[in-house]
Amino acid sequence: MAEVVVIGLLILAIPVISIVALVMTLNARDGVRRLEHRVAVLEATHAGPPSVAQTAEPAPAAPVQAAEPPPVVVEPVAAPEIPEPAAPAPAVSTPAPTTLPSNTLIPQSGSSSVCCC
Repeated sequence: MAEVVVIGLLILAIPVISIVALVMTLNARDGVRRLEHRVAVLEATHAGPPSVAQTAEPAPAAPVQAAEPPPVVVEPVAAPEIPEPAAPAPAVSTPAPTTLPSNTLIPQSGSSSVCCC
């Protein structure tokens, strides 16, 4: 049953996609027309005789010679010293277990710490 639903949705998606593509194409065509009109207006405003600044060719610049970089002096790198092994860390002493008096109540896991005796 689920396969039939998927196939039906795919069949319905094809016309929807084609309508969206048609609308996008029409909008793009309208945008291109507006751009062509703007370019035509710009060309018409600049179609007058060329000014002196546009016709004058810039004088060729003198060739620039690159300065030679200063010589690089490389000093030999000394081999790194290997540090001596550090002294072993002192052993950590564990404290002696403390004993509680026999009449001390210790709560069990899952029980509350309040005594109701």
